[in-house]
Amino acid sequence: MAGQWLERRPRAILPWTVTGVAALLLGANGAWLSHAVGRSEERALLMTLTALHQLAVGVWLGGVIQLGILWRVIRKRPHQKPLWPALIKRFVWIGGPAVLGVVATGLPLAWKYIGTWQGLIGTDYGIMVLIKVALLVAALGFAGLNFSAAHNRHSAFSTTAVFQRLPYYLEAETLLLIAILFAAVSLSNQPPAVDMDGQRATWAELFEVFRPKVPRLLSPTYTEAGTTDSNEAATGWNAMAGMGTSRSDYNHNVSGLFLIAMALAALVSQAGWQVWTRHWALGFVALSIFIVLQSDAASSWPFGPMGFWEGVLSNDEILLHRLGALIACVLGFTEWRVRTYSQPGAYLPYVWPVLCGVGGILLLGHVHEGFQPKEEFLIQITHNVIGMLAVAMACGRWLELRLAALAGRRAGVVSVLALLVIGLILLFYRETSLS
Repeated sequence: MAGQWLERRPRAILPWTVTGVAALLLGANGAWLSHAVGRSEERALLMTLTALHQLAVGVWLGGVIQLGILWRVIRKRPHQKPLWPALIKRFVWIGGPAVLGVVATGLPLAWKYIGTWQGLIGTDYGIMVLIKVALLVAALGFAGLNFSAAHNRHSAFSTTAVFQRLPYYLEAETLLLIAILFAAVSLSNQPPAVDMDGQRATWAELFEVFRPKVPRLLSPTYTEAGTTDSNEAATGWNAMAGMGTSRSDYNHNVSGLFLIAMALAALVSQAGWQVWTRHWALGFVALSIFIVLQSDAASSWPFGPMGFWEGVLSNDEILLHRLGALIACVLGFTEWRVRTYSQPGAYLPYVWPVLCGVGGILLLGHVHEGFQPKEEFLIQITHNVIGMLAVAMACGRWLELRLAALAGRRAGVVSVLALLVIGLILLFYRETSLS
Protein backbone atom coordinates (compact mmCIF):
# COMPACT_ATOMS: atom_id res chain seq x y z
CA MET A 1 0.00 0.00 0.00
CA ALA A 2 2.74 2.46 0.97
CA GLY A 3 4.67 1.59 -2.20
CA GLN A 4 1.66 2.28 -4.39
CA TRP A 5 1.07 5.56 -2.57
CA LEU A 6 4.68 6.62 -3.17
CA GLU A 7 4.44 5.58 -6.81
CA ARG A 8 1.41 7.82 -7.33
CA ARG A 9 2.89 10.79 -5.41
CA PRO A 10 6.70 10.43 -5.56
CA ARG A 11 7.36 14.12 -4.74
CA ALA A 12 4.88 14.49 -1.86
CA ILE A 13 6.25 14.72 1.67
CA LEU A 14 3.40 12.95 3.47
CA PRO A 15 3.79 9.50 1.80
CA TRP A 16 7.53 9.50 2.51
CA THR A 17 6.95 10.54 6.12
CA VAL A 18 4.34 7.86 6.74
CA THR A 19 6.48 5.18 5.09
CA GLY A 20 9.57 6.23 7.07
CA VAL A 21 7.72 6.20 10.38
CA ALA A 22 6.24 2.77 9.58
CA ALA A 23 9.74 1.44 8.81
CA LEU A 24 11.10 2.79 12.10
CA LEU A 25 8.22 1.25 14.06
CA LEU A 26 8.79 -2.06 12.31
CA GLY A 27 12.47 -1.95 13.27
CA ALA A 28 11.59 -1.12 16.87
CA ASN A 29 9.14 -4.02 16.96
CA GLY A 30 11.92 -6.32 15.77
CA ALA A 31 14.08 -5.19 18.66
CA TRP A 32 11.38 -6.28 21.14
CA LEU A 33 11.51 -9.78 19.66
CA SER A 34 15.31 -10.13 19.89
CA HIS A 35 17.68 -11.63 22.45
CA ALA A 36 18.27 -8.15 23.83
CA VAL A 37 14.95 -8.19 25.71
CA GLY A 38 16.09 -11.12 27.80
CA ARG A 39 19.40 -9.59 28.87
CA SER A 40 19.76 -8.19 32.37
CA GLU A 41 22.57 -5.80 31.43
CA GLU A 42 22.72 -3.08 28.75
CA ARG A 43 19.27 -4.05 27.52
CA ALA A 44 18.41 -0.64 26.05
CA LEU A 45 21.74 -0.43 24.21
CA LEU A 46 21.39 -3.91 22.73
CA MET A 47 17.80 -3.27 21.66
CA THR A 48 18.81 -0.01 19.99
CA LEU A 49 21.70 -1.67 18.16
CA THR A 50 19.39 -4.49 17.04
CA ALA A 51 16.80 -2.06 15.66
CA LEU A 52 19.47 -0.07 13.79
CA HIS A 53 21.03 -3.27 12.49
CA GLN A 54 17.74 -4.50 11.09
CA LEU A 55 16.99 -1.09 9.61
CA ALA A 56 20.37 -1.00 7.83
CA VAL A 57 19.86 -4.48 6.37
CA GLY A 58 16.36 -3.51 5.24
CA VAL A 59 17.62 -0.38 3.47
CA TRP A 60 20.40 -2.31 1.72
CA LEU A 61 18.22 -5.20 0.58
CA GLY A 62 15.28 -2.97 -0.32
CA GLY A 63 17.51 -0.68 -2.36
CA VAL A 64 19.05 -3.58 -4.28
CA ILE A 65 15.60 -5.02 -5.05
CA GLN A 66 14.41 -1.62 -6.26
CA LEU A 67 17.45 -1.31 -8.54
CA GLY A 68 16.61 -4.68 -10.03
CA ILE A 69 13.03 -3.58 -10.68
CA LEU A 70 14.23 -0.34 -12.28
CA TRP A 71 16.56 -2.28 -14.57
CA ARG A 72 13.67 -4.41 -15.82
CA VAL A 73 11.81 -1.19 -16.67
CA ILE A 74 14.79 0.59 -18.26
CA ARG A 75 15.90 -2.29 -20.49
CA LYS A 76 12.49 -2.20 -22.20
CA ARG A 77 12.93 1.52 -22.93
CA PRO A 78 16.20 2.05 -24.83
CA HIS A 79 15.92 5.84 -24.64
CA GLN A 80 16.17 5.63 -20.82
CA LYS A 81 19.32 3.46 -20.70
CA PRO A 82 21.62 6.43 -20.01
CA LEU A 83 19.82 6.78 -16.65
CA TRP A 84 21.08 3.39 -15.45
CA PRO A 85 24.68 4.36 -14.50
CA ALA A 86 23.32 7.48 -12.78
CA LEU A 87 20.94 5.38 -10.70
CA ILE A 88 23.80 3.12 -9.60
CA LYS A 89 25.85 6.16 -8.55
CA ARG A 90 22.94 7.57 -6.57
CA PHE A 91 22.40 4.27 -4.79
CA VAL A 92 25.93 4.45 -3.43
CA TRP A 93 24.76 7.27 -1.13
CA ILE A 94 22.07 4.94 0.24
CA GLY A 95 23.74 1.54 0.09
CA GLY A 96 27.10 2.78 1.39
CA PRO A 97 25.79 4.13 4.72
CA ALA A 98 23.53 1.07 5.04
CA VAL A 99 26.54 -1.26 4.73
CA LEU A 100 28.47 0.78 7.28
CA GLY A 101 25.44 0.62 9.56
CA VAL A 102 25.26 -3.18 9.24
CA VAL A 103 28.93 -3.55 10.20
CA ALA A 104 28.96 -0.83 12.89
CA THR A 105 25.97 -2.32 14.72
CA GLY A 106 26.76 -5.97 14.02
CA LEU A 107 30.23 -5.96 15.57
CA PRO A 108 29.21 -4.87 19.09
CA LEU A 109 26.19 -7.19 19.01
CA ALA A 110 28.41 -10.13 18.07
CA TRP A 111 30.86 -9.22 20.83
CA LYS A 112 28.12 -9.04 23.48
CA TYR A 113 26.41 -12.28 22.44
CA ILE A 114 29.54 -14.36 21.71
CA GLY A 115 32.26 -13.07 23.99
CA THR A 116 35.04 -15.60 23.33
CA TRP A 117 36.76 -17.31 20.42
CA GLN A 118 35.47 -20.68 21.59
CA GLY A 119 31.96 -19.26 21.62
CA LEU A 120 32.50 -18.14 18.04
CA ILE A 121 33.58 -21.54 16.69
CA GLY A 122 31.97 -23.88 19.21
CA THR A 123 28.29 -22.89 19.28
CA ASP A 124 25.38 -22.71 16.86
CA TYR A 125 25.16 -18.97 17.44
CA GLY A 126 28.85 -18.33 16.72
CA ILE A 127 28.98 -20.48 13.58
CA MET A 128 25.86 -18.82 12.19
CA VAL A 129 27.49 -15.44 12.75
CA LEU A 130 30.52 -16.66 10.78
CA ILE A 131 28.25 -17.84 7.98
CA LYS A 132 26.53 -14.45 7.96
CA VAL A 133 29.94 -12.78 7.70
CA ALA A 134 30.95 -15.04 4.78
CA LEU A 135 27.72 -14.26 2.93
CA LEU A 136 28.16 -10.57 3.72
CA VAL A 137 31.67 -10.56 2.28
CA ALA A 138 30.38 -12.20 -0.91
CA ALA A 139 27.57 -9.64 -1.19
CA LEU A 140 30.06 -6.81 -0.66
CA GLY A 141 32.18 -8.30 -3.43
CA PHE A 142 29.31 -7.95 -5.89
CA ALA A 143 28.55 -4.48 -4.55
CA GLY A 144 32.19 -3.52 -5.15
CA LEU A 145 32.05 -4.78 -8.72
CA ASN A 146 28.90 -2.72 -9.33
CA PHE A 147 30.46 0.38 -7.78
CA SER A 148 33.61 0.02 -9.88
CA ALA A 149 31.68 -0.46 -13.12
CA ALA A 150 29.44 2.55 -12.48
CA HIS A 151 32.31 4.92 -11.56
CA ASN A 152 34.79 3.99 -14.29
CA ARG A 153 32.80 4.33 -17.45
CA HIS A 154 35.67 5.87 -19.37
CA SER A 155 36.89 2.40 -20.46
CA ALA A 156 35.10 0.18 -22.94
CA PHE A 157 35.20 -2.70 -20.45
CA SER A 158 33.40 -0.72 -17.75
CA THR A 159 30.80 0.57 -20.19
CA THR A 160 30.02 -3.00 -21.20
CA ALA A 161 29.96 -4.16 -17.59
CA VAL A 162 27.39 -1.52 -16.58
CA PHE A 163 24.79 -2.94 -18.94
CA GLN A 164 25.81 -6.60 -19.43
CA ARG A 165 27.08 -7.63 -15.99
CA LEU A 166 26.00 -5.19 -13.31
CA PRO A 167 22.24 -6.03 -13.43
CA TYR A 168 23.00 -9.72 -12.94
CA TYR A 169 25.48 -9.04 -10.15
CA LEU A 170 22.58 -7.24 -8.46
CA GLU A 171 20.49 -10.41 -8.75
CA ALA A 172 23.22 -12.50 -7.12
CA GLU A 173 23.66 -9.84 -4.42
CA THR A 174 19.92 -9.98 -3.72
CA LEU A 175 20.03 -13.76 -3.25
CA LEU A 176 22.96 -13.44 -0.84
CA LEU A 177 21.17 -10.78 1.20
CA ILE A 178 18.04 -12.93 1.41
CA ALA A 179 20.22 -15.81 2.63
CA ILE A 180 21.66 -13.47 5.27
CA LEU A 181 18.13 -12.70 6.47
CA PHE A 182 17.37 -16.39 6.88
CA ALA A 183 20.64 -16.88 8.72
CA ALA A 184 19.53 -14.07 11.03
CA VAL A 185 16.23 -15.87 11.60
CA SER A 186 18.21 -18.95 12.59
CA LEU A 187 20.24 -16.80 15.00
CA SER A 188 17.06 -15.65 16.71
CA ASN A 189 16.24 -19.30 17.45
CA GLN A 190 19.63 -20.01 19.02
CA PRO A 191 20.71 -19.11 22.56
CA PRO A 192 23.61 -16.61 22.59
CA ALA A 193 27.04 -18.21 22.84
CA VAL A 194 27.76 -16.41 26.14
CA ASP A 195 24.95 -18.45 27.74
CA MET A 196 26.35 -21.82 26.60
CA ASP A 197 28.97 -22.45 29.30
CA GLY A 198 29.87 -26.13 29.36
CA GLN A 199 28.18 -26.76 26.00
CA ARG A 200 30.75 -25.23 23.66
CA ALA A 201 32.60 -27.48 21.22
CA THR A 202 36.39 -27.31 21.13
CA TRP A 203 38.66 -26.86 18.13
CA ALA A 204 39.50 -30.58 18.30
CA GLU A 205 35.82 -31.59 18.23
CA LEU A 206 35.12 -29.26 15.33
CA PHE A 207 38.12 -30.63 13.43
CA GLU A 208 36.82 -34.15 14.04
CA VAL A 209 33.58 -33.28 12.25
CA PHE A 210 35.25 -32.16 9.02
CA ARG A 211 38.50 -34.14 8.94
CA PRO A 212 38.81 -36.84 6.22
CA LYS A 213 37.65 -40.22 7.53
CA VAL A 214 37.24 -43.65 6.00
CA PRO A 215 33.69 -43.52 4.59
CA ARG A 216 31.13 -46.21 5.32
CA LEU A 217 30.25 -47.59 1.88
CA LEU A 218 28.60 -50.86 2.98
CA SER A 219 25.08 -50.87 4.34
CA PRO A 220 25.12 -51.75 8.07
CA THR A 221 23.23 -54.75 9.41
CA TYR A 222 21.41 -55.21 12.69
CA THR A 223 24.12 -57.63 13.92
CA GLU A 224 26.91 -55.11 13.26
CA ALA A 225 25.11 -52.45 15.27
CA GLY A 226 24.40 -54.77 18.24
CA THR A 227 25.93 -54.48 21.68
CA THR A 228 27.10 -56.91 24.38
CA ASP A 229 24.71 -55.59 27.03
CA SER A 230 23.41 -58.40 29.26
CA ASN A 231 19.95 -56.85 29.38
CA GLU A 232 18.03 -58.07 26.33
CA ALA A 233 15.72 -55.04 26.12
CA ALA A 234 18.61 -52.61 26.45
CA THR A 235 20.57 -54.59 23.86
CA GLY A 236 17.72 -54.38 21.38
CA TRP A 237 17.25 -50.66 21.91
CA ASN A 238 20.99 -49.95 21.64
CA ALA A 239 21.24 -52.08 18.53
CA MET A 240 18.45 -50.17 16.83
CA ALA A 241 19.97 -46.83 17.83
CA GLY A 242 23.39 -47.95 16.66
CA MET A 243 22.03 -49.19 13.37
CA GLY A 244 20.22 -45.88 12.90
CA THR A 245 23.39 -43.81 13.26
CA SER A 246 25.44 -46.28 11.20
CA ARG A 247 22.86 -46.19 8.43
CA SER A 248 22.84 -42.39 8.60
CA ASP A 249 26.62 -42.42 8.06
CA TYR A 250 26.25 -44.86 5.18
CA ASN A 251 23.54 -42.81 3.46
CA HIS A 252 25.50 -39.56 3.82
CA ASN A 253 28.79 -41.09 2.68
CA VAL A 254 27.36 -42.77 -0.42
CA SER A 255 25.44 -39.60 -1.31
CA GLY A 256 28.75 -37.76 -1.08
CA LEU A 257 30.25 -40.18 -3.60
CA PHE A 258 27.40 -39.44 -6.00
CA LEU A 259 27.99 -35.68 -5.70
CA ILE A 260 31.77 -35.95 -6.07
CA ALA A 261 31.41 -38.06 -9.21
CA MET A 262 28.92 -35.58 -10.68
CA ALA A 263 31.10 -32.59 -9.81
CA LEU A 264 34.19 -34.11 -11.42
CA ALA A 265 32.23 -35.02 -14.54
CA ALA A 266 30.80 -31.48 -14.63
CA LEU A 267 34.31 -29.97 -14.43
CA VAL A 268 35.42 -32.17 -17.33
CA SER A 269 32.33 -31.09 -19.23
CA GLN A 270 33.11 -27.42 -18.52
CA ALA A 271 36.55 -27.94 -20.05
CA GLY A 272 34.98 -29.57 -23.12
CA TRP A 273 37.19 -32.66 -22.96
CA GLN A 274 34.60 -35.46 -23.06
CA VAL A 275 31.21 -35.07 -24.72
CA TRP A 276 29.57 -37.81 -22.62
CA THR A 277 30.23 -35.88 -19.39
CA ARG A 278 27.48 -33.40 -20.27
CA HIS A 279 25.08 -36.06 -18.98
CA TRP A 280 26.49 -35.70 -15.44
CA ALA A 281 23.23 -34.29 -14.07
CA LEU A 282 21.57 -37.70 -14.46
CA GLY A 283 23.56 -38.63 -11.39
CA PHE A 284 20.89 -36.81 -9.38
CA VAL A 285 18.27 -39.18 -10.78
CA ALA A 286 20.41 -42.11 -9.63
CA LEU A 287 20.85 -40.41 -6.25
CA SER A 288 17.08 -40.03 -5.88
CA ILE A 289 16.65 -43.78 -6.46
CA PHE A 290 19.30 -44.49 -3.82
CA ILE A 291 17.49 -42.22 -1.33
CA VAL A 292 14.18 -43.99 -1.89
CA LEU A 293 15.72 -47.44 -1.51
CA GLN A 294 18.11 -46.82 1.37
CA SER A 295 17.11 -43.81 3.48
CA ASP A 296 14.40 -45.70 5.41
CA ALA A 297 15.29 -49.28 4.46
CA ALA A 298 14.90 -50.64 8.00
CA SER A 299 11.30 -49.52 8.43
CA SER A 300 9.68 -48.68 5.10
CA TRP A 301 9.21 -49.87 1.54
CA PRO A 302 10.80 -51.66 -0.26
CA PHE A 303 12.76 -53.54 2.43
CA GLY A 304 10.96 -52.58 5.65
CA PRO A 305 7.60 -53.75 7.04
CA MET A 306 5.67 -50.56 6.17
CA GLY A 307 4.31 -49.99 2.70
CA PHE A 308 5.22 -46.98 0.58
CA TRP A 309 2.15 -44.86 1.35
CA GLU A 310 1.88 -46.14 4.92
CA GLY A 311 5.39 -44.87 5.65
CA VAL A 312 4.83 -41.55 3.91
CA LEU A 313 1.56 -40.84 5.73
CA SER A 314 2.63 -42.00 9.18
CA ASN A 315 6.20 -40.75 9.52
CA ASP A 316 7.37 -37.17 8.89
CA GLU A 317 11.00 -38.22 8.42
CA ILE A 318 10.09 -40.73 5.72
CA LEU A 319 7.94 -38.10 4.02
CA LEU A 320 10.85 -35.63 3.99
CA HIS A 321 13.17 -38.27 2.52
CA ARG A 322 10.68 -39.04 -0.23
CA LEU A 323 10.26 -35.35 -1.01
CA GLY A 324 14.04 -34.95 -1.07
CA ALA A 325 14.29 -37.82 -3.53
CA LEU A 326 11.63 -36.21 -5.73
CA ILE A 327 13.44 -32.87 -5.71
CA ALA A 328 16.75 -34.55 -6.58
CA CYS A 329 15.07 -36.38 -9.47
CA VAL A 330 13.48 -33.19 -10.84
CA LEU A 331 16.75 -31.30 -10.39
CA GLY A 332 18.76 -33.93 -12.27
CA PHE A 333 16.32 -34.43 -15.11
CA THR A 334 15.74 -30.73 -15.79
CA GLU A 335 19.46 -29.90 -15.66
CA TRP A 336 20.26 -32.83 -17.95
CA ARG A 337 17.67 -31.61 -20.45
CA VAL A 338 19.08 -28.07 -20.29
CA ARG A 339 22.62 -29.27 -21.00
CA THR A 340 21.75 -31.71 -23.77
CA TYR A 341 19.02 -29.88 -25.71
CA SER A 342 19.81 -26.82 -27.80
CA GLN A 343 16.46 -25.19 -26.95
CA PRO A 344 15.42 -26.39 -23.47
CA GLY A 345 12.93 -23.59 -22.87
CA ALA A 346 13.02 -20.08 -21.45
CA TYR A 347 12.59 -20.96 -17.77
CA LEU A 348 13.80 -24.55 -17.47
CA PRO A 349 17.50 -23.57 -17.06
CA TYR A 350 16.61 -21.63 -13.90
CA VAL A 351 15.17 -24.65 -12.09
CA TRP A 352 18.69 -25.55 -10.86
CA PRO A 353 19.62 -22.20 -9.28
CA VAL A 354 16.13 -21.69 -7.84
CA LEU A 355 16.00 -25.12 -6.17
CA CYS A 356 19.60 -24.83 -4.95
CA GLY A 357 18.91 -21.37 -3.55
CA VAL A 358 15.70 -22.39 -1.80
CA GLY A 359 17.29 -25.57 -0.44
CA GLY A 360 20.35 -23.68 0.79
CA ILE A 361 18.27 -21.01 2.50
CA LEU A 362 16.16 -23.67 4.24
CA LEU A 363 19.31 -25.41 5.47
CA LEU A 364 20.60 -22.12 6.86
CA GLY A 365 17.44 -21.92 8.94
CA HIS A 366 17.64 -25.60 9.88
CA VAL A 367 17.81 -26.08 13.66
CA HIS A 368 18.45 -29.26 15.66
CA GLU A 369 16.81 -29.18 19.06
CA GLY A 370 17.64 -31.66 21.79
CA PHE A 371 18.85 -32.20 25.33
CA GLN A 372 22.51 -32.29 24.28
CA PRO A 373 23.19 -28.91 22.63
CA LYS A 374 26.86 -29.57 21.85
CA GLU A 375 26.20 -32.92 20.17
CA GLU A 376 23.31 -31.44 18.20
CA PHE A 377 25.53 -28.54 17.15
CA LEU A 378 28.26 -30.87 15.86
CA ILE A 379 25.66 -32.51 13.61
CA GLN A 380 23.91 -29.30 12.62
CA ILE A 381 27.06 -27.45 11.60
CA THR A 382 27.49 -29.66 8.54
CA HIS A 383 23.94 -28.82 7.42
CA ASN A 384 24.54 -25.10 7.86
CA VAL A 385 27.80 -25.19 5.89
CA ILE A 386 26.12 -27.20 3.14
CA GLY A 387 23.34 -24.59 3.08
CA MET A 388 25.90 -21.82 2.54
CA LEU A 389 27.56 -23.81 -0.26
CA ALA A 390 24.16 -24.46 -1.87
CA VAL A 391 23.59 -20.70 -1.99
CA ALA A 392 27.00 -20.39 -3.68
CA MET A 393 25.92 -23.05 -6.19
CA ALA A 394 22.75 -21.11 -6.91
CA CYS A 395 24.60 -17.82 -7.43
CA GLY A 396 27.22 -19.45 -9.63
CA ARG A 397 24.74 -21.22 -11.88
CA TRP A 398 22.51 -18.15 -12.07
CA LEU A 399 25.42 -16.00 -13.23
CA GLU A 400 26.54 -18.72 -15.63
CA LEU A 401 23.15 -18.45 -17.31
CA ARG A 402 22.97 -14.65 -17.22
CA LEU A 403 26.52 -13.63 -18.10
CA ALA A 404 28.17 -14.07 -21.46
CA ALA A 405 31.16 -16.14 -22.55
CA LEU A 406 34.16 -16.31 -20.22
CA ALA A 407 32.55 -14.66 -17.18
CA GLY A 408 29.65 -17.11 -17.33
CA ARG A 409 31.95 -20.13 -17.56
CA ARG A 410 33.93 -18.95 -14.54
CA ALA A 411 30.74 -18.58 -12.53
CA GLY A 412 29.76 -22.10 -13.61
CA VAL A 413 33.06 -23.46 -12.32
CA VAL A 414 32.39 -21.81 -8.93
CA SER A 415 29.01 -23.55 -8.81
CA VAL A 416 30.51 -26.95 -9.59
CA LEU A 417 33.32 -26.49 -7.06
CA ALA A 418 30.70 -25.76 -4.38
CA LEU A 419 28.98 -29.02 -5.35
CA LEU A 420 32.32 -30.83 -5.02
CA VAL A 421 32.91 -29.46 -1.51
CA ILE A 422 29.40 -30.52 -0.47
CA GLY A 423 30.20 -34.00 -1.74
CA LEU A 424 33.40 -34.12 0.32
CA ILE A 425 31.57 -33.01 3.47
CA LEU A 426 29.00 -35.77 3.00
CA LEU A 427 31.67 -38.36 2.17
CA PHE A 428 33.43 -37.74 5.50
CA TYR A 429 30.23 -37.29 7.52
CA ARG A 430 30.28 -39.44 10.65
CA GLU A 431 27.42 -39.21 13.10
CA THR A 432 28.50 -42.28 15.04
CA SER A 433 31.73 -40.62 16.19
CA LEU A 434 29.66 -37.91 17.90
CA SER A 435 27.26 -40.16 19.75
